[in-house]
Amino acid sequence: MRPKGRAVNEGDTTGFAKSDKKTTITFAIDNSILKIIRDDADSHKISINAKINDVLLRYALCYRYSEAGGGVMFPLATMELLLNTYDEDTMARLYSSLIDDLVPSMLLENRLALSLKNWVEYVFKGMLLFGGSYQGFSYFKDEEGHVNFVFRHNYGIKWSRVISTVYMQFLEKTLNIHSTSSILPSSVTI
Repeated sequence: MRPKGRAVNEGDTTGFAKSDKKTTITFAIDNSILKIIRDDADSHKISINAKINDVLLRYALCYRYSEAGGGVMFPLATMELLLNTYDEDTMARLYSSLIDDLVPSMLLENRLALSLKNWVEYVFKGMLLFGGSYQGFSYFKDEEGHVNFVFRHNYGIKWSRVISTVYMQFLEKTLNIHSTSSILPSSVTI
C-alpha cells in the first residue's frame, strides 16, 4: 500500500504499463488498424508503443473475460435505463452475482491468490475500471492507517449504494475484511 495520505489515481493504465522488463516482438498489423492506433495515440499525445500496450493491457485484464463469458459493454444511456428499471436490491443482486463468480475465476485463471493486493491491482485497477463499473479509482491510507478505496462514476446515487453494498459484502465474506462506506451521488469511499 501507499504511504499515509498519498493517493493513487488509477483512471488510466500508465501504472500497469511501466515496467523495467520489456520484450521486443515483431508482428504484422493491417495498415488500416495501424492508422487508427496512430491517430488515437497522436490525439492523446502518447507513443504508438504506449497505445498498443494500453490496448493489450485492457484486453488482458478485462475484455477477454467479457468475450469468453458472452458479456457486453453498453453506453451510459443503457446503464441509466437499467438503473431506472430495476430496484436497488435487484441491481445489487445481479452485480453481486457477477463479482462473486467472474472476479475470483479471473484471478484463479491467472494463478493469482484471492488477496486484497490482487483484488486492488487486477480487479479495482483493471477489470472493473476498464469494464465501466466506474470511471476512476484511487486509494490511500488515512491518518489512522486505514486503506480507503475511492470509486468515481457517472451513474448517480443509486449506483453508489449498489457498488458500496456489493464491494463491502465481497470484502467481508471473501477476504474477511470489515469495512464502512461514505456514499455520494458520483462517488463511493470504502
